[in-house]
Amino acid sequence: MATVALPPKGRAVLYYVTAIYVPAVAALQATFVSLGMTQPVWLTIMLVFSGFLGGAFGLTAASNTPIPQKDLGNEDHQTRAELPDTG
Repeated sequence: MATVALPPKGRAVLYYVTAIYVPAVAALQATFVSLGMTQPVWLTIMLVFSGFLGGAFGLTAASNTPIPQKDLGNEDHQTRAELPDTG
């Protein structure tokens, strides 16, 4: 598990801010496109930042998701490669 730089409350605040920020930026971009206007550079930068932000938060969430011990060494579990071909 990765080292946590922020306490859980700090991460929660950032997750809520991101939950508002990303859709707002997407709505702005959709507005410019639907009005047939040229997208400004500042909006392009915000969209790129949103992508990097989403990736970073996804990795943070994944690194803080525990894997139950029963899922780590279950011999009866079939991997996708071992499943019969149905198609």
